[in-house]
Amino acid sequence: MVEFKLKVDRSGKIYFPKTIREAGFSGDLRALPNWRAMAIYPPNAKSEDIIKSLRVIIQDLEHRMKVEESHALGGDEREG
Repeated sequence: MVEFKLKVDRSGKIYFPKTIREAGFSGDLRALPNWRAMAIYPPNAKSEDIIKSLRVIIQDLEHRMKVEESHALGGDEREG
């Protein structure tokens, strides 16, 4: 999964790279923030589809966490 670096400008606007905009993230969007993360989705997205997408992201983050832990313990980061 590709991770994008986003920046907030001085006026509080976030720039989305062209790749993300072309994937349908442009115009009106909805955001559901938590204290440490945020889900951003089109207004017509079904809750079921958002949840499925978030599960894929969570699986990727869990894999990254295992790789980071293995690396911290001196393991081979290709494991996992």
